[in-house]
Amino acid sequence: MAQITRSILRQEVRTAVLDRLITGKLPPGERINETWLARELGVSPTPVREALLTLDGSRFLHSMAGKGFVVAPLDVQEMKDIFSVNAALDAMALRLSGPFDDARIQRLRAINDDFRSKSTAKGADQADVRFHAELVSTCPNRHLLELIRTGRQAGQRYEYAFLDKVMEKEASADQHEQIIGALALGDMDEAVEALHANWKRTMDVLAECLSS
Repeated sequence: MAQITRSILRQEVRTAVLDRLITGKLPPGERINETWLARELGVSPTPVREALLTLDGSRFLHSMAGKGFVVAPLDVQEMKDIFSVNAALDAMALRLSGPFDDARIQRLRAINDDFRSKSTAKGADQADVRFHAELVSTCPNRHLLELIRTGRQAGQRYEYAFLDKVMEKEASADQHEQIIGALALGDMDEAVEALHANWKRTMDVLAECLSS
């Protein structure tokens, strides 16, 4: 039982650390103060260090001699690479997720209506995640879905850095409607094209933010 408890704690701490990296609570380029982070999470330094070690060398952080762990900086080329792959994986999963019956079309429309109604960028982002998850919810390839999940986490770190600009709701919601409309007509090629356009808009906005 003790071993199970320790394993659960390690996973919970890793999840909490990863959330702080994605949302920018641990800002890009910042050296991580392990003692402060452990105190904030209410745990000993050991599970915090274990969590950081599992993330070392990832897109989120890396260790530097004499400096400990440092949050990875944001990089425009890395962002383009991540979003290009995410768009391709999303499109692949969408093609495997059809056909879309009336019930699924209505669920997508309801999520998109909720997306439009959000009053905060964070709320809009959460609704956007739900929309894209619903698009591929019946994809039978679980490995592909896991790649999409991890790729989405890497991309969200960039989105959170410029959330107010990325979550320009009307433009995104209109693109969502184009995807839904194509799926309702059974035109998967058009739906995939609209999905790529949706990803490209976000990538273009982020590229402009990172380059300014």
